[in-house]
Amino acid sequence: MPTAAPSPATLLRGALVGIALFPMAGPPAEAQPPPIQTLQIRPGVQVELQWVREGKLPGSGEPCLIVKYTTHLPLSDWRHLSLEAEQVWKALESRAEGLQAGVVIATEPATEGGPKPHRAGWVWRRSPDGTWKAPDSRDPGLLPRKP
Repeated sequence: MPTAAPSPATLLRGALVGIALFPMAGPPAEAQPPPIQTLQIRPGVQVELQWVREGKLPGSGEPCLIVKYTTHLPLSDWRHLSLEAEQVWKALESRAEGLQAGVVIATEPATEGGPKPHRAGWVWRRSPDGTWKAPDSRDPGLLPRKP
């Protein structure tokens, strides 16, 4: 017994379900490199932001703002690198409205086909009075530790 051809509405509904369940081929959105933006941290000095997004602190799970940027300072120059990270945080801390913590991650520039760049990170915490407390080397949230 022959069956009736599906109606156009049924075909459309099937196509939409198929698209929803099996999106177009290609890597997931998070696997694609985000666009690089430039942030001026002081007159004449800019850094390249890799991304800025909300996340959770490792260990505590506290909601936080995470900023990842490329530095051209050597990671071994902890003093200057910490000052640069603080300037990055100061430029973006207003985006952490309603959050109690912020993370800044400085990475070395990536090289094509090279190893994954090294990185260093700092955690700022909001004080009860609403001001941001600078990172402290004793803070278990400092990630990773001073090189």
